[in-house]
Amino acid sequence: MPEKNLLFNEERADEAGRSCVEIIYADGEKRIYRLSDADLPSYELLGKAEGDDGMTCLYFATKYCQDFKSLAAGYQVYKPEDSTYAIGMKFYKKKAN
Repeated sequence: MPEKNLLFNEERADEAGRSCVEIIYADGEKRIYRLSDADLPSYELLGKAEGDDGMTCLYFATKYCQDFKSLAAGYQVYKPEDSTYAIGMKFYKKKAN
């Protein structure tokens, strides 16, 4: 079940200069980071979403990816090839050690 009263901040750089998005929940916030292809061996695909903008993709991910709030750690942005949507986002969780 998706959280109520979600807020999403636009992508920005954190204190260390890494690109991230903050998701603000009623009980706190979560920061997820943009991943490079070099980062991917440490992550597993959690889900993906396509939409007219990144905020729509984030909303769908919070709604349809199981345990998104507790598991999501990173994302990648891509251009959908066979879609009418402007943007796609893949969401990742950290691999278990």
